[in-house]
Amino acid sequence: SGGERQRVALGRALCSGAQLLLLDEPLAALDLPLRRKLLPFLARVRREMTVPMLLVSHDPVEVQALCDELVVLRHGGVIARGAPRKVLADPEVFALTGGESFENVLSGRLLRHGDGTSVVGLGAGVELVTPRDPGAAGDEVLVGLPASDIVIATELPRGLSARNVLRATLTELRTVGPSALVTARIADGLPPWTVEVARSTPDELGLEPGRKVFLVVKATSCHLYGRG
Repeated sequence: SGGERQRVALGRALCSGAQLLLLDEPLAALDLPLRRKLLPFLARVRREMTVPMLLVSHDPVEVQALCDELVVLRHGGVIARGAPRKVLADPEVFALTGGESFENVLSGRLLRHGDGTSVVGLGAGVELVTPRDPGAAGDEVLVGLPASDIVIATELPRGLSARNVLRATLTELRTVGPSALVTARIADGLPPWTVEVARSTPDELGLEPGRKVFLVVKATSCHLYGRG
């Protein structure tokens, strides 16, 4: 299969004593299920191997899962550079996606399973209910969460079908086209989340840096990328 060929090619490169891995669109030729299966594998290779990796990709999810630093090129010039999550939420870079929603990529461990769901621990005591994953408790997973699927509430919501209601503190607000990108801190030590709302929403809800809010997420909005 295409996924096995990718694994074999990577294994050969590592066994050859390579001092640098160049990954040029490594998952582009694979269908979505295979990409979701191989992405955690590549993330584990990055964590456990000491070989530097240079990734060329047009996929924001790949970049967040695999890179420590992101350089965005346009017409041969550098337009942004820095931590992937921060760069991808930059209005100029976000505009290049053509309206495609930003997707938060979260690292966690499977804690337990419920009826058709799994619970993923993100660290710092934060848990996220997701669609059921076939893995065992303790397995590492990646969770994709589209920024446009997160709802901001200024008061604790009740009587919801959504399984996740998380406390957060807003840290930054930026506008890009018809949208506003809101950065929220879930807990100290965890990467911030990016939330995409209508441009008018911050004014209507009185959103500003430092405001305490609740983030509402349906379990079905979480995309599991499997085990590493």
